[in-house]
Amino acid sequence: INEAAERGTHIHGCLERWLNTGHTGNQGPFSDWISKLVEYPYWERVTPIAVELELCDRRHWIAGKLDVLVIHKTSNKIILIDLKTKNAKKDEAGKVSFSKNDKRKLKVQFGGYIDLLYMNYPELWIDECLVMYSHQFGIKTETFTDTEEYRYMYQSARSIYLQQQNKIYPF
Repeated sequence: INEAAERGTHIHGCLERWLNTGHTGNQGPFSDWISKLVEYPYWERVTPIAVELELCDRRHWIAGKLDVLVIHKTSNKIILIDLKTKNAKKDEAGKVSFSKNDKRKLKVQFGGYIDLLYMNYPELWIDECLVMYSHQFGIKTETFTDTEEYRYMYQSARSIYLQQQNKIYPF
């Protein structure tokens, strides 16, 4: 877990630096991962509008930091990107595999970011969400398009969580 956290933190930091300045900084032991990430052709089709953006819900005392928000250069869609770093394996045939995150959890996470974005930037509209799985052999993406459903899923989960907290701390 510590290795994955160190890897994720470092790669997120290099991506943030690259999107903001054009330079990744010290790639350290993750240069294979980072070079594949910044050379991924997707970045040529989008323009970043927010990187590592901190958001808060002052009513419920909830905060989060989204990875990247971009606008697609041709479709003008606003896309919320979440970067996940994974350690992949290659089989004898050269096929790459890695563990993916639970789709329901990803949808709730996206819903949380969307909810926070709409609270802090009510004029903004998120058209779709993208998970970018970064691993030592390359990049794999997965698109999620039902943004209002994800927001509802998050709000439902938040409501259940807050109800449970009120039972523990009734104030």
